[in-house]
Amino acid sequence: MRIGSRLLVVALATAGCSLAVDPKKLDPHAPPDVATFCQRALDLVVQRFSACGAATPELIQSQLYLPCQDQWQHALGRGNAGYDKYAAADCLAAVEAAPCKLLLPPNGDVPDVCNQVMSGYLNDAVACDVDADCGSGLCLAAATCPGVCAQRSGEGAACSGRRNVGPQCHRGLVCRALVCEVIIYQGSSCTGRAQSCEPGAYCEAATGTCEWQKGAGATCAGQEECEPGLLCAVAQVTPLRLECMAPRPPGASCTVGQRDCTRGSYCRSAAQVAGDPGTCVAWPGLGACDLAGVEPFGCLGRWCNMSGGTGACSDFTPEASSCASDAECRPGAVCNGLAVPGPVCFTSCMP
Repeated sequence: MRIGSRLLVVALATAGCSLAVDPKKLDPHAPPDVATFCQRALDLVVQRFSACGAATPELIQSQLYLPCQDQWQHALGRGNAGYDKYAAADCLAAVEAAPCKLLLPPNGDVPDVCNQVMSGYLNDAVACDVDADCGSGLCLAAATCPGVCAQRSGEGAACSGRRNVGPQCHRGLVCRALVCEVIIYQGSSCTGRAQSCEPGAYCEAATGTCEWQKGAGATCAGQEECEPGLLCAVAQVTPLRLECMAPRPPGASCTVGQRDCTRGSYCRSAAQVAGDPGTCVAWPGLGACDLAGVEPFGCLGRWCNMSGGTGACSDFTPEASSCASDAECRPGAVCNGLAVPGPVCFTSCMP
């Protein structure tokens, strides 16, 4: 998640010693430093994502990672970047006002105004540790560190398809088959590019076009068809029918197998048999988990390790340690398969 904002214009009228200043520049609530901004941003994202129905606040908090948590401080400490508190205030306001469809996956992101909270000082081809070091906003890293500052890829150019690792696409483009492609708008063909529809739309298989997501009560075939805040859940078992519906919060009644609890919780009964009446309960932080059962559930603050046949909540693999999948790396990190001599959990080239 890249955090930034558009700089405001300050007009200084020196003639006659008069002064005209944008009143927002005098806002005493503008976060004075990165640490203050980051805490406000973390709290705001948890609040907005949970209000949009993405998941329980506890799950969002356990999976959330923003580069301001460590990468920005690293860039500032090395003198490679600058922080603008007024741009930061604009960014927070934009996130608070953004509609859910522009914030939530698969095509959501932070608002476009969030691009200039941090300004990198390093030019292209200069060695870097984190994206914030670079004027381009990209520290290109792959098999070895440090990376080098580089431009993001335009339409038709190569991309890695992996966050943090290799070439990345400009905003407004998506990486498909290792090539940056334009986002497809509602009503246009998405055949062969199902993940490329604009925010608020999905690729309808029957027509091969991007169509607006559906509201509550509509029949669905997958989660991507439903509006943000709704689940594509079992409305009828025999014959099976899935509908877009509001998720049930922890503590609410549910039916095992219908998967209608808010993400971060699951329907539990004594026997855990499909069709049983149950109660939505939060994912555990320790103990057992199950990604393959009639009611799949993961872990809070850990990853669900299914390698032993039965799932167990395990600590995240440390940065730069061997891994087999993204799931076992901490939030914000990926399992970098380009690393030598083998895959390791990787967030950036920050030591």
